[in-house]
Amino acid sequence: FEFTLAADPENPEGAELPEKTTATATKDEQTVTFDKIRFTKAGEYTFTITETDGGLGGVTYDSEPKTIKVTVTDNLDGTLTAVADPNNATVTAKNTYAAEGEISLHAAKEFTGRDWTEDDNFEFTLAADPENPEGAELPEKTTATATKDEQTVTFDKIRFTKAGTYKFTITETKGDLENVAYDTAPKTITVTVTDNNDGTLTAVPTPDTATVTAHNVYNASGEISLGAEKVLTGRDWTENDKFEFTLAADK
Repeated sequence: FEFTLAADPENPEGAELPEKTTATATKDEQTVTFDKIRFTKAGEYTFTITETDGGLGGVTYDSEPKTIKVTVTDNLDGTLTAVADPNNATVTAKNTYAAEGEISLHAAKEFTGRDWTEDDNFEFTLAADPENPEGAELPEKTTATATKDEQTVTFDKIRFTKAGTYKFTITETKGDLENVAYDTAPKTITVTVTDNNDGTLTAVPTPDTATVTAHNVYNASGEISLGAEKVLTGRDWTENDKFEFTLAADK
């Protein structure tokens, strides 16, 4: 992080900035010291130290100039005393880092037992595991509906602001289609989020397709009663007459 030292243009004469007016803070040297300012006259002087926007991804720079006032007095012995305000002659620049990432999750519908119709629809709901760490924001709309024309649905994106491991469930809602067995067991997608240290997060899902599949089966049933009528000719029926019939399906 680079800083620049400058003199207030309204300063009186008598202050000479160092030849090098920049300094760079690093991990190992987070407080930097500029080369010395030389004074030749007593007076009130103002200086600014300003952070340069370095363009680091995800970093908010504190580019507002910070002021140090210096009061210089003549000791009448050939020396000048310089007293800074603040008295430690130090200003502080505060930077914040924030990263973002996102992912879309999907639900696929597998429907067997009959063909799709235009009226068929299957609703899914996206939810976050309550044990998830902070740092994941679900979309405003957490439902999506599969239809004949869109049998795989995509939820609006989940937004991440922190690295971590997150789990989400996609659950099919039990509908009212007749003779359809719904697959209402929650299905889990795990998302591992890593920080790229440039203001971006990478979200990797398991399974890698970011898709769960719900299986639905259509089962139709119906019934009928069949009968057989006995016609006896040549004599009358007696009390002992019995005729047995057997029902069989055509092979």
